[in-house]
Amino acid sequence: MNVNYKGKWYKMSRLGFGLNCAPQIMKSVLAYALLRDKEVAEATDQLGKD
Repeated sequence: MNVNYKGKWYKMSRLGFGLNCAPQIMKSVLAYALLRDKEVAEATDQLGKD
């Protein structure tokens, strides 16, 4: 995965967190990304609910 941080590109070969907390972290990242746009947030409102 390539990441742009403060104008510099970094290639990540490993995740910065362990597998036991990965689902929670990825859920938070995905929620943040989806909520940045109101139309997308409304269209995907039901995706994270069990």
